[in-house]
This record gives sequence, C-alpha cells and structure tokens, in this order.
Amino acid sequence: MRGTPFQRSVWEKLLTIPAGETATYTDLANKLSPLSHPRAVASACACAANPIVLAVPCHRMVRSSGDLVGYR
Repeated sequence: MRGTPFQRSVWEKLLTIPAGETATYTDLANKLSPLSHPRAVASACACAANPIVLAVPCHRMVRSSGDLVGYR
C-alpha cells in the first residue's frame, strides 16, 4: 500500500470494518487517535486518494448523519 503513514493507518482501520457494515469518519478518527480529525480521515479515505480501492473498502464510510458522501 503506497501512501503516507497516516493514509496507511486509515486504510488498515478500514479493513477492520466487516463486510455489509459501515462506519462514520468520526468513529474511524476516534479509533486511530483522539487527536485525529474526521476530515483528515475522510480525505485519506477518498477513493481518489485510495489507489487500491478494491482491496481497501473506502465505500464503507459514511457521514455522521448516515448519508453517503463523495460518490460520483
């Protein structure tokens, strides 16, 4: 996985989300570190920033409201 250390840590946490389930950016940020910001996690999760989208399921992330975001 090529990316910054932060991106790789986000992608590794994404792999822990079970198939068929979703998590919010805030949930993932809290799992990474109490200092992680949800927007930074969202940026690292962005499919455009994720070169291995089939292996790392960025599509399992949703907003705190439960809405999908960033899909085109």
